[in-house]
Amino acid sequence: MSNAFAVNRDLPLLGSVAPADFIGRDGELPRLLEHAKLSALPLLVLAAPASGTSELLRQAYDVLFAQAGAVLPIYFAWTTADRHAGTAARHFAHDFLRQFVAFRRQERNLCRAQLSARELIELAPARDHEWLERFWEAVEAARRQDDEAELVSICLSAPQRARRYGKTNICVFFDQMHAADWLSNGVALGSQIIGLFSAAGIPTVLAGYRRQLLGLAQRSVDSLEGLQILRLEQLPTPDAAALLEGLAARADVEINDECRDLLVEQTDCSPVYLRALVDAAKAAELPLNSFRNCQEIYARELLGGRISRIFNKAWEEIVAPPILSRQLLPLLCGERKTALDYWRKRLKVDDSTFNRLVQQLHAHEWLVVNGANAELRQTSRVWRDYVSIRCRLEVAGKPRAQVMAAALADFLKRAPQILNLRYRRASVLPIRESLTNFDGQLIPYSLFDAHHYALLYEDLEPEEALEAVRREDTRVTLPQVVNLATCASYQSAMKLVGEVESCLVAHGFTGGRYTNDDEIIWITAQLDSKNPAGRGLVKVWHEGLLNFAVSSGLTPLKYWLISPSGFTPEARAYLAEHGIYSSDAIQLKHLQALLTPEERATPEVITGDDFELVIPMSEDSELVATSAMEQIASRLGMPPAMVNQIKTALVEACINATEHSHSPDRKIYQRFTLEPDKLTITVASRGITQPHLSGAEPKVTSLSANNGDEAAQDRRGWGLKLIRSLMDEVEFDRVDDGTRLRMTKFYKQPANQDLSATEE
Repeated sequence: MSNAFAVNRDLPLLGSVAPADFIGRDGELPRLLEHAKLSALPLLVLAAPASGTSELLRQAYDVLFAQAGAVLPIYFAWTTADRHAGTAARHFAHDFLRQFVAFRRQERNLCRAQLSARELIELAPARDHEWLERFWEAVEAARRQDDEAELVSICLSAPQRARRYGKTNICVFFDQMHAADWLSNGVALGSQIIGLFSAAGIPTVLAGYRRQLLGLAQRSVDSLEGLQILRLEQLPTPDAAALLEGLAARADVEINDECRDLLVEQTDCSPVYLRALVDAAKAAELPLNSFRNCQEIYARELLGGRISRIFNKAWEEIVAPPILSRQLLPLLCGERKTALDYWRKRLKVDDSTFNRLVQQLHAHEWLVVNGANAELRQTSRVWRDYVSIRCRLEVAGKPRAQVMAAALADFLKRAPQILNLRYRRASVLPIRESLTNFDGQLIPYSLFDAHHYALLYEDLEPEEALEAVRREDTRVTLPQVVNLATCASYQSAMKLVGEVESCLVAHGFTGGRYTNDDEIIWITAQLDSKNPAGRGLVKVWHEGLLNFAVSSGLTPLKYWLISPSGFTPEARAYLAEHGIYSSDAIQLKHLQALLTPEERATPEVITGDDFELVIPMSEDSELVATSAMEQIASRLGMPPAMVNQIKTALVEACINATEHSHSPDRKIYQRFTLEPDKLTITVASRGITQPHLSGAEPKVTSLSANNGDEAAQDRRGWGLKLIRSLMDEVEFDRVDDGTRLRMTKFYKQPANQDLSATEE
């Protein structure tokens, strides 16, 4: 039989673009492919609406199909247009047959061929005829008996039958799972899918709106531990810009940088909306090289183009009958925050209808349900524009031409503001990334004190300054940050003070202990100033953040102000007077360098000898450690003065581990690593972090100072200072099960010394 369905493999199969033109999702697509081949657990893809989820799944399908390997992919998107669970399940069974046979024959066009189930079975390889016949007969029998539950069960069993009788590895991509949850007729289809495939041992991807799908999963299985989760946000801004440029180039639509940035920002980086705008511009033969053209295309799309049709379709599925639509629109056009009880009274529907309506509006992210209130301000800009236009047409009853003119004027007036917002966002320093990596590290103090840094390193090149910073003895102990949010998420008014990502609240704990005494909150803000920030600006920000903290009930606090160009001397004095941490862009860059995994990682490569010793936490236990140390030092030929320095540092580390660690096993774990030019000693203990290593912040004073006030303190910080003064390199790590201190001493190996030789 000739291959009547053969097509060019470079063309997309289910995807809308060729693989070479698929931009973004560099991490998500490989994860889907890896899941399809290796995992037997379902993967939940919790997606933001209009984030391009369907295209991502179809691209994964196309890759697996083209590989013609050991995994047979099946893709199916649920839709509320089927109305009933049985109808939707039967459509899945038919699509399964079509894709199964297409893969078996490696005939790509079969995936889209409009053939009956009987015709598809006839095209199947002979080895699959019998079990496919039995499967479809069971489907038809359940349909004739009008047994909805049985029909759903049989249809969903297709992948398991393929694995059992067809001896085939299957990966099923279920798209639009939120729609499956909304289908009626007495069968909880969404829950049945998740429950069945959680236990089937078949690689399954379950994608849907994030607000709906997670709740569905929680209702469907006893624990989410048996599920993997992938969160799919909108494309990052650079990827969205590259996508738009690629779409415009392929459509032969001219576009410039300003219009590209405007459309990316205006559509919230949605690949769905960007593709619709380019297609509309191509159809209208209108270049996207001016704000007027861009906003005209955008307004047309909202009045009757593809974007409007996307919203209209979902609206008709959610809001029925038409009278409910007329009652709902004024609510969506009204106040940005309204009590749900007010909505209930205005809509005049029963509780079941009301709850379903609010749930679906929330799932589509057309509405944010926050307790007893409904909020509209946090929804996407495209949705708000669509609602505004629809309200003008249907609520206010304005003529279409007038609505088009008013919308276009509004969009043009706000275009410069949108671009300004984008450029302000691009200027935000990577504060979030830095705070996310806070995990109890000891960081040079100068990175949080602009005055101190300027005194020490202002005349050095950045690379030289970083090396000098690394050698600092005075350190700040960072908290372990456990939650990070914008200030605007606490108080919406904070959006008015600048880009939301420039003001952050970080909840954390110090000392490795999760207690009230160790809880700390950092409030961090980037000052919008091209020049060094002056005292007046710093004072305004400080007082504003104080008021914000008080009204939000945030305490205890640490303030950290960041000015890209630094601070004036007067501002530095104010910061020091009020104990506020301060950094500029260079300090923040140095901080990021010290927080990177590469910087924090401690290699375990051992090129010489390696000894391990476990001693109990008891009186004189350090003597055992120093005795072992003396034996090792004798092999290395170290001078006596160096040996004494190392012994003193080791004794201090053991004493502090014994006194300050609440270790459950009361043991100290030591490793001595011998290399040709250095000796590294690791002292570790399990349990709560030692206070002397991760407690109060070090003072900006010389480490040699030892006045009466310091002596009166409880050794906290002194032990580490002593160790640092005796050893060449010292690194302290807090890990989940305890602490780890590494001390390194460099030495010059005597000529012809063989470290591997055994003492006689």
